[in-house]
Amino acid sequence: MTAEEELRWYKTHDQYTGCLNTTVLPEFGHALLGKPLVCAVMNVDDFNYYNDVLGREYGDKVLARVGQALIEHFGENCVFSLGGDEFEVLFVGETEEFLRIHNELEQALRNRYEVEGKRVSLTVSTGYIYGTPQTGEEERQFSWMAARQMFEAKRQGKMRCVGQAYDEDYFYKGNKGKLRVFRSDELDSLTGLLNLIAFRERGRKAIRLAEASEGDNVVLFLNIVNFKRFNEKYGFEEGDALLQRFARDLQEMFEGDLVARFAEDHFCVVTARDGVENAVEMLRDNLRSNPRHSIVSLHAGAYLLTGGERIIEACDRARIASESIPAHAGECIRFYDEVMDRMLTRQKYIVENLDTALEQGYVQVYLQPVIRAMSGEMCGAEALARWVDPEYGLLPPFAFISTLEENHLIHKLDAYIIREVCRLYRERTDAGEYVIPISFNLSRLDFELCNMVEIVENAVKEFDVPREMVHVEITESILNDDENYIRTGTDELHRLGYQLWMDDFGSGYSSLNVLKEYDFDELKIDMKFLSSFNDKSRKIITSVIDMAKKLGIQTLAEGVETEEQAAFLTQVGCEKLQGYYFGRPEPAAELMDSVARGRFVQESVDTAIYRDEIGKVNLIDEHSMAILEYCPHEFRFLFANDAFRETLKTLGTGSVEQAEENLNSRSFPLTRLFNNYAQKLAVSRGAERLNFVDNGNICTLLGRIVAHRHERIAVQIFLINLSQAKDNQRSTLMDETLRALYTVFDEVYLDDLEDDTEMALFVNGDEESIGRKTQSLKQIYQDYAAKEIHPEDRAAYMAFTDLDTVMERLDHTTKGFMYEYFRTKENGEFVRKLHTIIRNRRDDDHRFIISVRDA
Repeated sequence: MTAEEELRWYKTHDQYTGCLNTTVLPEFGHALLGKPLVCAVMNVDDFNYYNDVLGREYGDKVLARVGQALIEHFGENCVFSLGGDEFEVLFVGETEEFLRIHNELEQALRNRYEVEGKRVSLTVSTGYIYGTPQTGEEERQFSWMAARQMFEAKRQGKMRCVGQAYDEDYFYKGNKGKLRVFRSDELDSLTGLLNLIAFRERGRKAIRLAEASEGDNVVLFLNIVNFKRFNEKYGFEEGDALLQRFARDLQEMFEGDLVARFAEDHFCVVTARDGVENAVEMLRDNLRSNPRHSIVSLHAGAYLLTGGERIIEACDRARIASESIPAHAGECIRFYDEVMDRMLTRQKYIVENLDTALEQGYVQVYLQPVIRAMSGEMCGAEALARWVDPEYGLLPPFAFISTLEENHLIHKLDAYIIREVCRLYRERTDAGEYVIPISFNLSRLDFELCNMVEIVENAVKEFDVPREMVHVEITESILNDDENYIRTGTDELHRLGYQLWMDDFGSGYSSLNVLKEYDFDELKIDMKFLSSFNDKSRKIITSVIDMAKKLGIQTLAEGVETEEQAAFLTQVGCEKLQGYYFGRPEPAAELMDSVARGRFVQESVDTAIYRDEIGKVNLIDEHSMAILEYCPHEFRFLFANDAFRETLKTLGTGSVEQAEENLNSRSFPLTRLFNNYAQKLAVSRGAERLNFVDNGNICTLLGRIVAHRHERIAVQIFLINLSQAKDNQRSTLMDETLRALYTVFDEVYLDDLEDDTEMALFVNGDEESIGRKTQSLKQIYQDYAAKEIHPEDRAAYMAFTDLDTVMERLDHTTKGFMYEYFRTKENGEFVRKLHTIIRNRRDDDHRFIISVRDA
């Protein structure tokens, strides 16, 4: 088989059974017109047992065995898999010959096939129709009639074969006698059910007949839940097969009733009230009997006819009942009730009064604050629509957003909100008030029903609003629709300079795919991840933030409700926070008033640019890391991870707050050193290393500027306490970090007045001497002065190192250390060197460190 032939085989065959699939049924059916035909539909008996009890893999092998047997007896061009446990056979010939082969098939199946080492006796229930179809419509009716005969066979028991001759009036006979033959243009081309237009036309008569009959009658609206996901997972061919099978089940269940397919996965039925719950449950169970159908379910809404309703009104009410069923509820049918009736009345009011509400200002812009996690300041807000109606009062978004979407009116609301946001900016700017960036939401229909890019641009230009002050939020779900106009619109907004945010990231099932296809500036993380706030949800959030940082995308968590959540999100580097913990949505004027009253500290635009740069830093790091901000002669820690806090404790500094206080204190020995280091960073704009000793601990710090604005810089620093390094880390740390210290210092010693010893901490070029102790400090200094210090400087050197006064002199220094320059021998010549004496620890009164380095 060539590659092309193999590809065609996969397109036209079911891979589990090897039988032809339903995509080729129309082609084969057309070739049978005018020929004697037996159309049989067969169902595997006890398949739920094989599939549910013994496992789906076992069930697939059972189906493969049955498919094999059918092909062997009827031929490979006659057998079709209808999906699940159903097959169709199109046999050209006499009925007697079909029944003879069918008997042979039954015998073969009962001869106990071996499946996974188990011997099983397989049986099928068969329904068949025989005759000579003259048109494509008649050929399709053979299949529908055969399916109904199969249901009759199953009602009679296992291994039944039930059939009859084709009767063109079959569908319209019986005790109901409601409907006549339908024209081909009234039928849905995929399922053969009535289409929407025909259903509306015939629905009026159906309702009148229902009202004239005895007993109650209902309109059913049926929705196959998650059908779109099924299509994406298994392909449109499988999706079509599912719809065709469901349509056959629907016709069988409601034989003689008005049954229609509205669109995609929506169906409608006018039927008797009695037994409708059981009928829907059976339809759901049949739908899910196929292992592949486990991701779909059935929701049905029922409206009890009371008399005088129009068919479309009845369908709308049944649809509302269907949509009221929660996604993961066990129930599959709900009846329309008074609560839903009030909701429908309100929906009609919303549709009819939208224009008035916009003109009269009943629709207001509410703002919910967005908080900068690192500073706690308000850095933006989200614009949300609230409808304050004179009749209904305050209408929350869920009360009108979906209604406007369903009626293709949402673009009017969104255009109004955009214009109001721009008007608010101009109003505050003209009044000399601070302004903050505001985000607004766009829907799929905004791009479909109007030129939303033009609407945004017109509003921005009319009120002279900088584009960076308005951000566009796009819900993830609308980007799953593979529509060019959505991509074109979002790309154009991005090109014009608007920030593009993905709203509700993680709420759907294709977030990563959408993230790959579109360019976003910010992700709004759906806090459903933290609804349980357990270890798993924390890891998911951390991974999302880590991924976003690596992609250069900012992060905002919405739905933050507790201090614990806020603290966690800040620690893992989420830049912005939004939720009830910080503030609920409120009228724009009230939020601005609360800023004026000091409830929020408002971040300036200039500061926002600076902090956005800081926000690009990935704070998820296992090393001792912090973000340190430096303004001239003032330090402030913006962030410190747990490892950094632990390192501070090894230096005798109890907290980040204490470290910040030390760095800003003139009496702290290292203040001047860190000021010089920060100024060096500000000039170099690169990475710089700082080596220092604090409380007797040898430390190294590596820093790099991550943001700067005017005289303010933010530095990412990594701090290592070499003296406290664990044994298994010491060799690596010493090898990597002390090498850097060697480039700064010639010699560093720890001197102990109490036991009169000197220990070499390191000596440049003589690593073997590190840790070696020498006795008699006075003699050590005399020998050093004689060998290494210029004769004219020796007296000054001995006074500088005088052991009797050294600790007293250290006590009187404001810096906590002393230094002098002495000409010191280097490569046989005397050069100017800096000699420093510093107390080992702030509370140590008998040990100090003495070092030598280039001047």
